[in-house]
Amino acid sequence: MSGEIMAMTLVGGMRHFLGPAVGAAFFVLFREVLTSYTENWLLYFGLLFMGFVLFSPDGILGILRRLLAPFRPEVAELAAMAGRVTPNPGPDELGSIGGEPPSPGELLLEARGVVKRFGAVAAVDRVDLQIRAGELRALIGPNGAGKTTLFNLLSGLFPPDAGAVVFRGRPITGLTADRIVAQGVSRSFQILSIFQELTVFENIRLAVQARSPKRFHLWRPAA
Repeated sequence: MSGEIMAMTLVGGMRHFLGPAVGAAFFVLFREVLTSYTENWLLYFGLLFMGFVLFSPDGILGILRRLLAPFRPEVAELAAMAGRVTPNPGPDELGSIGGEPPSPGELLLEARGVVKRFGAVAAVDRVDLQIRAGELRALIGPNGAGKTTLFNLLSGLFPPDAGAVVFRGRPITGLTADRIVAQGVSRSFQILSIFQELTVFENIRLAVQARSPKRFHLWRPAA
């Protein structure tokens, strides 16, 4: 059964929302038609399955997408359309992101006596840190020195046991990670979680959709 589900998903198109449903309909129809002619219908389906693996990994919907590609607007046209959208999203959509840009030398992020303990171990002990606009800072130390823990405190993954974190004069101590991101503090990891199969435009579109209040509208065009 698990093999059939995998075959349905791949034949229909595993990169599309409706791919598994299309693949299931095709599988059932293919089976019903061929069983009336031969008992070895699985052999023919296996050959068809391998054909999709080799020549159309996107499945049936991938074939339809390529056939309809000449009739769709190009990415440049989509970018031009996006340029006509109101450039300043409201506070309900993006929190306080997009405020006034910082002036050179402005104090952006400050940690004041931040402490984090795990049992008897003080991973971060009274750390003071100031980061101003235009500066680059580096945390250097051996494994176990508390570098990652400090990042976790600044980005909201862990709440500090003592001390405070302030961003542009506003305390962000104890806020959840998503609310800290909404204030304008972002974090990047060594291993970037991007979708290798998607284009740069599609990866960025997903990031925009993740913050859009209309992201759950199934019938709204993704572009």
